[in-house]
Amino acid sequence: MVDEDLGPSATEREVALEAGRDTDGRDRDLAAQERDVAAELRDREAEAAEEAAGDLDRTAGRRAATDRQLAADERSQAASARAEGATDRTQATSDRKVVADDHAQAAQERDVAADLRDRAADAHDDAEVESDREMALQALTDRQHAADERVWAATARAEAETDRTQASSDRKVAAADRAQTAQERDVAADLRDKEADARDNEAVKSDREMELRAATDRKNAADERAWAATARAEAAADRAQASSDRKTAAADRAQTAQDRDVAADLRDREADKVDDAAVKSDRAMELRAAGTLQSATADRARAASARAEGATDRTQATSDRKVAADDRVQVARERDVAAELRDRAADAHDDAAVESDREMALQAATDRQHAADERAWAATARAEAETDRAQASMDRKVAADDRAQAARDREDSGTDELTGVRRRGAGLAAIQVEIDRARRTSGVLVAAYVDVDGLKAENDLRGHAAGDTLLMAVAAAMRTCLRTYDVISRVGGDEFVCVLSGIAVGDAHRRFEAVSANLAARQPGSSITVGFAKLQPDDSADDLIQRADADALLVRAGSRR
Repeated sequence: MVDEDLGPSATEREVALEAGRDTDGRDRDLAAQERDVAAELRDREAEAAEEAAGDLDRTAGRRAATDRQLAADERSQAASARAEGATDRTQATSDRKVVADDHAQAAQERDVAADLRDRAADAHDDAEVESDREMALQALTDRQHAADERVWAATARAEAETDRTQASSDRKVAAADRAQTAQERDVAADLRDKEADARDNEAVKSDREMELRAATDRKNAADERAWAATARAEAAADRAQASSDRKTAAADRAQTAQDRDVAADLRDREADKVDDAAVKSDRAMELRAAGTLQSATADRARAASARAEGATDRTQATSDRKVAADDRVQVARERDVAAELRDRAADAHDDAAVESDREMALQAATDRQHAADERAWAATARAEAETDRAQASMDRKVAADDRAQAARDREDSGTDELTGVRRRGAGLAAIQVEIDRARRTSGVLVAAYVDVDGLKAENDLRGHAAGDTLLMAVAAAMRTCLRTYDVISRVGGDEFVCVLSGIAVGDAHRRFEAVSANLAARQPGSSITVGFAKLQPDDSADDLIQRADADALLVRAGSRR
């Protein structure tokens, strides 16, 4: 086949080369013809130029030497044209010779190509013979490949069984996950309900607090207004009292001045009486002795002193009236200032009360809006919680459907849900298939009956969960140490049957020794008892399993060597 591919390719290249050379020869022929035509045209032009020169010589004999020189130049040009024509004819001859050589070369190459085609035909014949041999070898290889394919199919079936087991486990895990998700959603919904209730309670409490705060603020504002009214009344009373004090002070000053005037009059009158008494005494004493003159002088001095004291008292009374008047004016001013301050304070309290009323109104509106928002959020949270509960209910339903589907899948796949190996019915069917396959091929097959030691004692001592763990460890050890396409089936509570195709009993012994070692590593102190039976020509599946079970009983009794 390789020669066939190379032969046509070489021939095609030769044909293409020959066609190219023919094309080159034709191109050269055309070029030579074109050169001949060009040379002939130049000859004609030269002849025409010579004739023109002769005509010029005959008709222009009387022309100047310049015309003769021109004719000579034209003749020289005609000679040059003839030389070029000769050169072209020589080149055309050479091209024709090259074309002839090319034709000869092409003929030679055609001969070579024909020889190559003959050789390619011989190679093709040889390739056909070789192909027949290869087809015979391929047939043998295909038969071997078919055997490998059957082995692969068995492996694929085992892997498919493993995949189905894994799918069942995955569905179980998915169902558990969905159940967990539903439970988490229920918890989240309950939390949202509690949060919504808490927000409702907070909103109610906030409404109550706002109402109490508004009532307190209104009472404070009323108190502030009452205080302002009281302050205004006190200011008015102070102003009235200041006016009354000013009137009283004026009356007091007038009364004091009057009292002092009366006192001064009394003193004047007493002084007049003293003067009269002194005059009388002077007259009476004129008759007396000189000793009594001194007494009269003293009396007049006392009268003068009394008059001076009366004048001083009147001056002091006038000064006291002035001071009292200034004090009453100052007191009246201070009371006016205090009344004005009270008026300003009352106005400030009024403004503060108005501003407080506005702020309380705004705060109350804000609080009411906040409470409304809280109630709306609580309603939204309740709706979301309701949606979550509905979703959780749906998830629980889906999880229940998944669990039911997983149970159906396990039932359909024949997989033991605890250990992951085949159940009894599916296992016996698979064992029969392996027996039939062994009989079609080598006829070599070994059954192993596996009994888990001490399972009942493990259940009684540590509980059924510990027993389940031991069974799962045994199944895992067998899956690890046996081949993927070996059949493993659980046929009883603590009993398994395994079928190993294409293997001797001794090799099966070694494999289960590895299983025992793997189990001891997984579950220290655990062990299995294994009985073996080799397939006989007339064995059914039950016959093979019963002989393996009997061998296991012998091993347990210690009778088998």
